[in-house]
Amino acid sequence: MKDTVLRVLPMGLPYSLFARPLLRFTDSEKAHSLAMRGLTSFGQSRAGQRALSTIYHAPELPIHVFGKLFHHPLGLAAGFDKGAEALSAWPALGFSWIEYGGITRFPQEGNPKPRMFRSNSDGALVNRMGFNNPGAVAVNDRLTARRASGMWPKVPVAANIGRSRKTPNESAPSDYSSTLEMLWNHADMFVLNVSSPN
Repeated sequence: MKDTVLRVLPMGLPYSLFARPLLRFTDSEKAHSLAMRGLTSFGQSRAGQRALSTIYHAPELPIHVFGKLFHHPLGLAAGFDKGAEALSAWPALGFSWIEYGGITRFPQEGNPKPRMFRSNSDGALVNRMGFNNPGAVAVNDRLTARRASGMWPKVPVAANIGRSRKTPNESAPSDYSSTLEMLWNHADMFVLNVSSPN
């Protein structure tokens, strides 16, 4: 654990002095988009992944769940990498598993902006994004290309799937199954998101 703490400290000061104040005064959704662009770029090359891996080294606490090896329990939940753009960056940052999405059968713009708000007094971020995502076809194409490039993550990957806003409730099962079928080859496990307020 001492080694882990020592490796995190060098990043802490620059983050506190420069990155955090910059992000604090940037619109929340814009800050998220900037972070995603940077992580996607770094994750697309081995050199970028090596650079990211110097930021944090997670301790090994291996567990087996559903026949899959997780190097430790900490993973990235759905909502940050909605379109599965930065999959190769997350393991380099120390995450033991990745959940991309939520993905819907059809592309969605989400709710009108502004839809993400900071609550500085609570140290919280509130979002009402509305399930914005590029849709299952675009994500399937992106992940097919990623697999072909040899840059697929070596950690378990989950896909979070939800019902498209334009799909009526009575057609939800076929909407879910279409998305599941399109992403079947691009996830080790699936999370069915039935609570998103579409």
